[in-house]
Amino acid sequence: MGLQVIWTHYARAIFEDKVSTLITDARILSINLFHACLLSELQEKNQLLKAKERFSSWKTDRDVRFGLLILLEDILTHVFYEQIEQGSVDSAGLVGMVKAGQVHRGKAEIRLRAEQKSGILINQIQLGMMGRNKGGLISMGLLNADLVPVPEIRGQFPELFQSWPGALKLKESLSCFISEEVLSAKKGNFPELQYEYIRTRDSFLDVRKGYIEVFGKRKLPLPMREFWISRLGFRSGAAKAIYEACGVLQTEGNPADPEKIMQLAGKALTSTPGESEKIDTILRLEPFLSLAEYVFRFINQKDARRISDLEPELSLLRQQLVAAGSPERMQMASQHRRLKSLLRVINATDPLHNWLAGIVQYHRETMEMRKNTPWLELQPQGVLNHFQYASLPEGMQDPRQFLAMENRPWFHRYYVDSVQSLRSLLSP
Repeated sequence: MGLQVIWTHYARAIFEDKVSTLITDARILSINLFHACLLSELQEKNQLLKAKERFSSWKTDRDVRFGLLILLEDILTHVFYEQIEQGSVDSAGLVGMVKAGQVHRGKAEIRLRAEQKSGILINQIQLGMMGRNKGGLISMGLLNADLVPVPEIRGQFPELFQSWPGALKLKESLSCFISEEVLSAKKGNFPELQYEYIRTRDSFLDVRKGYIEVFGKRKLPLPMREFWISRLGFRSGAAKAIYEACGVLQTEGNPADPEKIMQLAGKALTSTPGESEKIDTILRLEPFLSLAEYVFRFINQKDARRISDLEPELSLLRQQLVAAGSPERMQMASQHRRLKSLLRVINATDPLHNWLAGIVQYHRETMEMRKNTPWLELQPQGVLNHFQYASLPEGMQDPRQFLAMENRPWFHRYYVDSVQSLRSLLSP
């Protein structure tokens, strides 16, 4: 329906962009920080100084850095893929494994390119390991927009990783490999390496051994776990309360249930009004958003053709939705602009057809702002024209059954799955 911009606004108020649906694995965060610190150190020592003279598409330090980041991600992906069957690495959470399998099973030779538009994944600079996590790393104050570690982190690099067995040795192995193989590659637009050749080179064998030893397992050394707990914001406020609530409920054997987690977190914040308000806002907001999401999905089912055929169910849903979005429930310190628009639509007193037309128009405006095609339109005489169908969970297709559920599921997760995933790797 286009509600993501609303619920993420209130989730971001808690996690401050340090956690998202893409930031779920502290090992991946560590790999990204390690690579960024390594390349920054090489640039500070002027070891990449002549690279721009040798490779014509490397015109700026940023070109060099981004190209090498892509190359290092590809090397790690290929190394880990080759080790999966041997059981020496845990590939969970690593992007690119499926594509690596396709590449290795193919007949074409594998070439590695140190260029930001290349990579094993399409648009890897945005969708690879660093691409998915860079926003969070910037929000944590670790990297700048050019993916350069801030001075504080650059100075802590040796200290930060010295407690990690093999990390500093891997740093030296990668420095040697970049110098001997990458920067010494044939002159051209950018360094290009033939994988079957370099995988037999001594410098690469050291890199492979180091990657497996340092990053082969998901569980991090204790100092690194403490580092990420702090940087992710899990030391204080609502973020800490949610993090700890995930641990309590997970210990009890419960899957991530955002409502239960928020309720438990709220109880832990009674003495901190500003932070407890963030939780309370979500607890009051989400029943309304979930109902709004349900109404949109219901009218966008494959067999939903005419409003007149659905009038009894829609009237019942409308009654519940208006109650959930009442001014008394929606009193908040700050209302998002799109939430205000949605409340105006839902609380309108128009006839049912016009009320639904307002919902469809809200969806259309949201999709057009995102430069996407709307999923449906409401034609004259109440006919629904579908461009893309929506789905409802099993057992919830009947609105009466859905409304009668004692604990209706939340349609929006507020990043609790990411927090639970992170906690599973950061807890003792």
